[in-house]
Amino acid sequence: MTGLLNRRSLEQTCDQLQRSQQGYLLAVVDADDFKTINDVFGHLEGDRVLIGMAQGLRQARYAARWGGEEFLVLFPALEPHEALERLQSVITDTQGLLDTLGPLAVTMSVGAVWVEPGRRGSRH
Repeated sequence: MTGLLNRRSLEQTCDQLQRSQQGYLLAVVDADDFKTINDVFGHLEGDRVLIGMAQGLRQARYAARWGGEEFLVLFPALEPHEALERLQSVITDTQGLLDTLGPLAVTMSVGAVWVEPGRRGSRH
């Protein structure tokens, strides 16, 4: 429905980045109160929200629908501060698209982490 990468493709991309010793910013983007959108406005409107989010997040080099209303985006080949700036730009543009959906007030929550090369799965 969204045209984004699937979970498996994104996991493979993360594995490739780790093997290449390339750091990347990994961000989780979630539509706030998505269940309420589906319950109040219906699943067709919920689908419009998901499609709108996907359209905005597609600006990232790698974006995937992780599950439900959760999306993951990766920003490799940048310095951490550059990746964060790029994420902020993508989120601003995505919110702009969501704001055009009419009477729906859709907001997003975002969390991000810089993944260092060779550090995946290590415990401290």
